[in-house]
Amino acid sequence: HGTDRGDAAAVAVIGACVDRGSPYARCACIDALRKIVEKGDVASVALFTMRLNDDSWNVRMAAIDALAGVAEKGDPVVISAVAACLEDDAWSVRKAAVYTLADLAERGDVVAVSAITARLGHDDAGTCKDALDALAQLAAKGNTAAIAAAAGCLGHRSESVRESAIDALSEFGDARAATMVLPCLEDASASIRESALHALAELAERGDTASIQAITARLQDRQFLVRRAAELALMRVA
Repeated sequence: HGTDRGDAAAVAVIGACVDRGSPYARCACIDALRKIVEKGDVASVALFTMRLNDDSWNVRMAAIDALAGVAEKGDPVVISAVAACLEDDAWSVRKAAVYTLADLAERGDVVAVSAITARLGHDDAGTCKDALDALAQLAAKGNTAAIAAAAGCLGHRSESVRESAIDALSEFGDARAATMVLPCLEDASASIRESALHALAELAERGDTASIQAITARLQDRQFLVRRAAELALMRVA
């Protein structure tokens, strides 16, 4: 028979086991507890948060996943604890932490945005892309530090990082970001040029001469999708 969600006896029994036995056993207990506790259950959230410091990366990963499903959105204690996991030794834990922060933090959360912004300087392209994707969800419109950090990724060696940087700036950037995106119209990748045009349509102020000139030049681009994006951008900016 299944256990009812919120069953106090079951929660107590399983909760007492999350820090015992092998890593596999601890993971199993965390997963079982996650499935039966009510959203926002304070005691369980505290237990999962403690497991973020477990010796096993598998357990830390399970704890992050559990917090993503049980913690209340905007919980400052959980957000600070998960943000600390962005420096975890295990790549999979860092990745899970980024996406969990994006889900749990409110847009503009200072702790989450600051922690994620710091990841943009990481050597690993996947880490940078994950951070940019999360930042797009969390940074408040016009956040100067986030805009500068994302703009710093526009010249990244990885095309996927450059594209995520443009997309992020489209979400929280302003007219300042439009100027930063302009050089991307000369990128060797047609996909990047197209993304930059879509971003300029959102960011550039109507009548901005520099943007209009740069967009107009793309009307002669060798790629049809880029030319089409330029036409649409001009409708918004010119």
